[in-house]
Amino acid sequence: MQADHSFWRTCSSQDSRCHCDWRLTVYQCEETSTIRWIYIGNAITSAVVGVIAVGLLYYRLYYRGQRIFDTNTHTGFIRPKPIEAMILFAIIFNFLRLLHSIILVTDVLSNVAFRSFAFEFPWAFGYAALSSYVFGIAHTMSDSSHVIYNAWFHNPLKVDILCSLLIILPFISNNICSISAGVYAQQGNIDMATLYTHVLYYFWTIYCGTLALVLLYSGIHLIKLLKLHLKIEQQESRHNVAKVKTGILKVRSVIYIGCACLLVFTIIVCLYGIFRERMVNSIICNLVIAGIWTFDGPLACIFLELALLLNPHMTGALGLVAVDSTFLTDLKNDTETSSGQNQCSNPLTKPSTHKSALDNLSISYNSSIAQSVTSSSKQSPHHHHLFHRFQEEKSDDYSLPTTSTATSSHSYHHHNDSLDRYSTDTTTCLLPARPPASFQSSTYTCHNQSQISSAAARQLEQDRIQYNAITSQARIHHTRAPSTENQLLRLGPPSIPRTPDHLFTTYY
Repeated sequence: MQADHSFWRTCSSQDSRCHCDWRLTVYQCEETSTIRWIYIGNAITSAVVGVIAVGLLYYRLYYRGQRIFDTNTHTGFIRPKPIEAMILFAIIFNFLRLLHSIILVTDVLSNVAFRSFAFEFPWAFGYAALSSYVFGIAHTMSDSSHVIYNAWFHNPLKVDILCSLLIILPFISNNICSISAGVYAQQGNIDMATLYTHVLYYFWTIYCGTLALVLLYSGIHLIKLLKLHLKIEQQESRHNVAKVKTGILKVRSVIYIGCACLLVFTIIVCLYGIFRERMVNSIICNLVIAGIWTFDGPLACIFLELALLLNPHMTGALGLVAVDSTFLTDLKNDTETSSGQNQCSNPLTKPSTHKSALDNLSISYNSSIAQSVTSSSKQSPHHHHLFHRFQEEKSDDYSLPTTSTATSSHSYHHHNDSLDRYSTDTTTCLLPARPPASFQSSTYTCHNQSQISSAAARQLEQDRIQYNAITSQARIHHTRAPSTENQLLRLGPPSIPRTPDHLFTTYY
């Protein structure tokens, strides 16, 4: 160092013993040996954690088909995906910490302004990693406000603004303070350098304390939402139960680890901001603060990576989650979604929902026909025979809706059979619009031949109108009317309900 040493190294006039500000320098002080090994350990840990994080990100991007940022938003904000963005920022954080450790251990680039910036800059990315996770939770709760309603979560624009500020502000305010402190120290203005250092760590105290509370609050609500989906899975007796339980464990682990890391960092920076001069002049305090501060981030990253690596096999074998023995056998035949196959989750695409909806429509229509046949069977025996013929053909005509790949994201198609289809990304859902063709044909022939009474014909027409009303109500309930499509497109694409399948790809 060529400038005044009093800011980053303080020496006693009595015994000439010097104490380092371990953030800026390592050598020529009482703590040199220990701090040097701390930075060597940090370099090794950061390198290992960073490489593992790169592997996790590669897996989620190319094998799970996820993205890091969502740019197709109607608010105009770029939204980070919770897990992918968290991993990306963690990678940047660890490699920047590795670079800073190498600089201090090798004692190169001795400009104090640069070293002050190099020490603080990586922590902004570590902070952004957990902020991105909060960002994703907030939008999950906003889209699922029919389950857990909250005025703050219910406004996507407000969520975008607040979460974006939560990520960006530390990059602005903290870097200004760190660079200013280094510049004043380089110029020999120790008072101003000390002032900016105190302000810097007061900012960190506010940011980290706020983020810890927000993460805990939003995380608790996300866990409630996941538990609600767990009840749905249990009621329908699906094999996804073990996956949901594992997902809840992973989300809870991420939240608790993140909160613990933030709270520890909040306490450390608050104490350092208040008692910096006293801590620097104490060997024990200096080393304890240096050790906790240095390894708080990398250790949190290690535990977060272990949480993200959990799967039903591991949690079942370790006894962390109660798993049915048959599930472990069936799970061996399951494979993860291949690259680029992001399944769009929609209640219309669930087979059980299709089956239930069609069964209800079929039962309602059959009941109506049965009442009409009962009332007119005495007048027209052929009408009674016709109904039984329809009953035999119904099982062939009413089949479950099939799904097919659609090229447009949200569109309406009107086919030759007059059936409306609502396309959502990769799925197309089909609802019946009229009775089987064989039934119509037989009825038409029967009317032309005057084989049934006029009263029975009127009754059949009323039944047909009632059937169309039932199917129209179902279609209106599950799709959007064409008259409002343009208005919805102006507001932006309709948000897809957050179902367990969507949460699998987002948080699991």
